[in-house]
Amino acid sequence: MGLRTCLDCGLSSEELSLFKKNGNALYGRANLCLECERKRGRAYIRKRRRVLDDIKRRPCDICGRTFPPCAMDFHHRDESAKLFGIADAIIFHNHSIEEIMIEVNKCMVVCACCHRILHFEQEESNGNET
Repeated sequence: MGLRTCLDCGLSSEELSLFKKNGNALYGRANLCLECERKRGRAYIRKRRRVLDDIKRRPCDICGRTFPPCAMDFHHRDESAKLFGIADAIIFHNHSIEEIMIEVNKCMVVCACCHRILHFEQEESNGNET
């Protein structure tokens, strides 16, 4: 096998298990070591989360109270128009930030407490008590 060198940290090794798998790359491994790949992934998630946290820095659309972004949720106004969950899209990298913003525009921003009550009332009205 050949020597792989990480493009970020410069780690050089013939031990391919130190590099992320990539079927299209030379020797089936990427040009980033696993640690650098993790760092890039975490930075990518933080960047995307920051964009959404800025949107969440506003009062709840239901009760009007203000909470930290971690206590605010996006709630789809119309469940039938929902293409994907916002939180999943941030973590799984399966949608562009533009696609996420289109989905966010279908939502209202509500505090966690109002969000839980909203879903409870929806389930109760559908006859699905929890």
